[in-house]
Amino acid sequence: AALERRVLLYACACAAVMLCATALVEHATDLDFDVDLLLSRNALLHQPLLAPHAGRAGIASSLIFLCLNASFVLSSLKSRTWRLWSMALATLVLMFTVLPLSENLILHAMSFATFTRAFGVTLLDATGGILLGVGALILTRDMGWPRLLTKDDEQGRIIRLTLPIALMPSIAAFVVNWGMSDGFYSANERLLLITGLSTATLLPLLFWAGQRLGLERTERQELSSALELSAVFVRSKEGRIEHWPLGCEVLYGWTAAEAVGRISHELLQTEFPSPIADIEAALERDREWRGDLRHLTPRGDVRWVAAHWMMQERNSPAAPRVVEIVNDITDLKRKDAALLLSEARLAQAVAGFGLGIVEFNPNTGICTFSPGIERMLGLPIGSMGSDIEDWRCMYAPGERERVADESAVAVLEQRSLVHDCVRVRHQDGGFRDLQTVRNYIFSATGEYIGAIGIFKDVTDQLRDRVEVEARGERLLTLQAELTHVSRLSAMGEMAAALAHELNQPLTAIGNSVGAIGMMLERTDGPLEPEARERILRATRHTEAQAVRAGEIVRRLREFIARGEADSRAENLGHLMTDAVALAMPNPLAAAVEVQQVFSAKVEEVLADRIQIQQVIVNLIRNAVEAMREQTTPRILTISTVAKGGMAEICLCDNGPGVSPEVAERLFSPFVSTKSNGMGVGLSICMRIVEAHGGKMWADRSPSGGAAFYFTLPLIRIEARHGR
Repeated sequence: AALERRVLLYACACAAVMLCATALVEHATDLDFDVDLLLSRNALLHQPLLAPHAGRAGIASSLIFLCLNASFVLSSLKSRTWRLWSMALATLVLMFTVLPLSENLILHAMSFATFTRAFGVTLLDATGGILLGVGALILTRDMGWPRLLTKDDEQGRIIRLTLPIALMPSIAAFVVNWGMSDGFYSANERLLLITGLSTATLLPLLFWAGQRLGLERTERQELSSALELSAVFVRSKEGRIEHWPLGCEVLYGWTAAEAVGRISHELLQTEFPSPIADIEAALERDREWRGDLRHLTPRGDVRWVAAHWMMQERNSPAAPRVVEIVNDITDLKRKDAALLLSEARLAQAVAGFGLGIVEFNPNTGICTFSPGIERMLGLPIGSMGSDIEDWRCMYAPGERERVADESAVAVLEQRSLVHDCVRVRHQDGGFRDLQTVRNYIFSATGEYIGAIGIFKDVTDQLRDRVEVEARGERLLTLQAELTHVSRLSAMGEMAAALAHELNQPLTAIGNSVGAIGMMLERTDGPLEPEARERILRATRHTEAQAVRAGEIVRRLREFIARGEADSRAENLGHLMTDAVALAMPNPLAAAVEVQQVFSAKVEEVLADRIQIQQVIVNLIRNAVEAMREQTTPRILTISTVAKGGMAEICLCDNGPGVSPEVAERLFSPFVSTKSNGMGVGLSICMRIVEAHGGKMWADRSPSGGAAFYFTLPLIRIEARHGR
C-alpha cells in the first residue's frame, strides 16, 4: 500500500480475506473445510494433545486481519470518504488489541492465559494487529485523529506533549504490578507505590510540557505581532474578509472594523488583469495565484499591489479560505510608467531626428543596432546581425584604424563621452558623414563594460555648410563692392556737403581775417596791449576754424573710402558743450535760450568727435533758423538719456515744427524746408549716425516744435576700465 502497487495489494488482500472469511464461516455454521489440515497437516497431527480445530484461526484473529486488509485497500483509494473508513477500521483494530492487552498487563502482570481466555486474542495476534494497525494509520495520517498527532500546529504540539503524561500512570502501574508478582511487596503496598511513582514522573513531565508550551506561545505571539504589521489578510472563498491586520490598515486606510465582513473586491474596487472567473479557476486548480492588482483607498488614491493568493484548508468541514499576501508596488508602477513614457519619448526623438544607436558589450561581443542605423546605410531592417565587425566594415578607408585608436585611448583614460564625426559606406556605394557621440560605460571598479554610440547623418548639412560658406565669401565680396559703389554714388552728395559744412568755418575765418585787417588799419602807432590781445585772439580763432575745415574735409573723405570711422571714447557732455559753442558763439545775439539736461548715467560714448559735432552743429543751426521769425521766447532743449546700452541725444525746439508732407522725406537727399537750403545736411547726419551703429529720427516736440533724436553706443564704466 505504501508503494502504491495496487495489483499486488489487491491480490494479497484477497488471499488474506478469503482465509479469514473461511474461518468465520466455519465458526458460524459448524462447517469444517479443513483448510488448516490442508495447509499444515503433519504439524497438527504430530501434536501430543490435539485440540479441536487446532489449526483454525480464531474469531478475534479473523476479524482483526479482515479489518486490517480492508483498511489497507481503502487507504490506496483517492476518495476522502474511503480513506476515512480506512482510518476508522485501523482505529477499531487498535482499540480491540491495545486496550485488553494494557488492562491485563496492568492488573494481572503479564497473565497471558487470562488475556487469551477473556478475549480469544493470542499475543502474536495482538502484536501483529497493533503493528499493522499503526502502519494503516500512518498511511492515513492526513485524516481524522492521526492528523492531530502529526500536524505542525498548536493543537498537534499539545497532544504530542500530553501523550507521555497520559501514559505515565499505566507505565507506573505495569512496573509496580511486575514487582508485586515477583513478591517484592504486598498488594496493600502496590497502590502507594503506583501513586508515588506516578507523581514523581508526572510533575517533571508537566513542568517540561508547560515550559515548552509557554515558549511556543510566546514565540507565536511575537510572530503574530510581526505578521500584524504585514499586509496579509484572510478571506473566505467567496471573498468575505475574515482577518484584516494593521499592515492592511496602513496600506489601504480601511480599519479592521470597516473591513471585516465586507467583500474584499467590492471594498477595494479591485481591477483584475484578467476575468475574475479565470483567476478563481486557476486558484481552485493550482491552490494559488499570483498577479498585479489595482486597488483604491477610501480617499480615491490608487494602490498597485503584487498579490499572492493561497488556498488554505480548514480543520472543520467548512469551505477552505484564501490567504492574500499583498506587496505595495505603486511607486514601482509609477516608475515603470515614467520609464515607458521616457522610452516612448526617446523613440520618438530618435525617429524624429533620424538618429541611430549602436550598443556594444565587450564581454559577450554582441552588438545591437537600432533600425535608424540600417536606414542611414540603406540596408534592410534587421540585416546588420549582432557582430561588431559588420559595423566596422562599413567605415571608410582609414576611419576604422582612427576610431579604434581613439576608442582605446578613451577606455585607457576612462573618458565617458567622446564627440566625433566618422565617414561610413552607404549601400549605393557612396559615403555618408555621421556625427557621433560615444558613451563608454565603466563599472564601479573602473572596468570597461560597454559602449553606446548615437549617430546622426550630417552629410547634407556639411555639404550645405560648404556651399553656404562659399556663397558667404562671394556675398561678402559683393557687399564690399556694393558698399564702395554706394559710397562713390554718395560722392556727389558729399561734394554738396563739403560746401554746406565748410560754409561756417570759412565764414568764421573770413570774419576773423577782416577784423584783423580793420584793427591794423585803425592803428597808426605801436599796438597797445589790448589791441594786440584782440588781434591774437582773432588769429587763434582763424587758425582753429581752418583746422576744423581741414578735419571736416579729411573725415568726409575717409567716410567715402572703405575704412571705418575713427571712433574712440568721448565724454558726451564735453562734446556737446563744444558743439553748442561752435554752433552759437553768442546765444544772446541769436536770442535763443539753450537748456541742457544731461543724464548722470550717460558719460562716455564711442564716437568720432568731429563727425558727431558736425551732426549736433547742423541740428542746432537748423533749430535756430526755424525759430528766427518767432516772436515768442525761443527755447532749445538738449538732453541725454541711457536706453538699452545706447545714449539717446534729443534736440527739441519750440518753433513751427515740420509739416507732415515733408516729415516722411525729411532725411532723403536734397529735401529741405529752407528756401535757400541744399537738402543734404540731415541726409549726411543720418549717414554719420548709422556709421556709428546708431539711428536717427524726428518727431513732434511737446511744445509744438520739432524734436530730433539720435543714438550712440554707450561705454559703461566696467568697459572703460577693461573689466
